[in-house]
Amino acid sequence: MEGDNATPAKQPGGDDSNQRTKYPLKGILANKFPPPYSYADYRAFCVTELSHDNVDFYKEACIYREEALKRFNKLNPDSKEEEKELSSNLELDKQRSGSFAVDYANRQNLAQQLSLAQQEQTKQLEEGDRQYLSYILQDISRSYIETGSPKEINLPQAVRKRLIQNVSDCNNLHPDILSPAMNKAFEMMRMESYPRFLRAILSGQYVPEEEENS
Repeated sequence: MEGDNATPAKQPGGDDSNQRTKYPLKGILANKFPPPYSYADYRAFCVTELSHDNVDFYKEACIYREEALKRFNKLNPDSKEEEKELSSNLELDKQRSGSFAVDYANRQNLAQQLSLAQQEQTKQLEEGDRQYLSYILQDISRSYIETGSPKEINLPQAVRKRLIQNVSDCNNLHPDILSPAMNKAFEMMRMESYPRFLRAILSGQYVPEEEENS
């Protein structure tokens, strides 16, 4: 599992800074590049070093977000505007300097308001949509979020607890509900498996399967 050591060790294989610019991780995860920088290549590499849980979780979380967006976009525009404003205020608050205690308290208050707004939006979903999204979330939680799950990813305890509670209550099915876990998984990939993947390509240690078979 990734996350035990967030500082990647230097390995032979040349400077990967050009590859980082040309083939950013977000593009690889979105499958925007040809082999050997495709999503399939990156996942195959991660499988070889048993670090693919974050990759799989991120993929499934993106699918959930897409499915949730389709359904939330049908809701009352007024409720979406309120949620968007709260989300924007929360992001601005994170970037603002000042007293840590005051900022933290304000941020917690904004986060709570945002959660309540998302819960109100969830209530407006059609019953079939709620059941469908809840089913997907529960499957993701059982596979990646819950402690002891088969492909458990490394998450801060507060994030894990909040997600499990939301999934259990089924009261917040917002498209961004998995964002804190997605951000953590992305950061671990960016710091660990992604640079190793680039170095493996540069050094010739990783060769796409289709090239091996040609």
